[in-house]
Amino acid sequence: MHNFKQYLEEVRDTPLYHAEKVKDAVDVIKTNMIDGVELSNENKWSLDKGNKPEKVVPLSRSFNSIKKSGYVVFEFDQRKLTQYNKVLTFNFTRDKTDRKSMAHKKRYGSYEEYVSDDIRDIDSSVSKIHMQRDEKLKNTYPELKNHPKLYIDGKFVNA
Repeated sequence: MHNFKQYLEEVRDTPLYHAEKVKDAVDVIKTNMIDGVELSNENKWSLDKGNKPEKVVPLSRSFNSIKKSGYVVFEFDQRKLTQYNKVLTFNFTRDKTDRKSMAHKKRYGSYEEYVSDDIRDIDSSVSKIHMQRDEKLKNTYPELKNHPKLYIDGKFVNA
């Protein structure tokens, strides 16, 4: 690591990912927002100190782990996302009793960052919408299939 400031800049340039099922992804595109989910009491304890939101949108820095969670993956430009949303860290190692392992906590809270509340105006912060190729979906969900940021097999489909 060259210096701490350079490290912080590189971390801010890292994309963040959020996965949805196809039908839910279509709703996200139609409404241009992702609704936050309520946190369980166990996960509220693991959030960093400060205001603990009632609803969050889970995000991950790992594309390979998040693509297992949903069929459609939204890739966010972190710099654009943080202009209008507060991105905070989920602390996997913190526990009331400090007896649970990191692997145990990660299994029950599989995101690394979160946005408090909802993400509105996703078009401004999404850089790609990743989707696996599937012939069954070929003629369904035109909102998703015709989106200009749809990214399948390493290329933009509608660019």
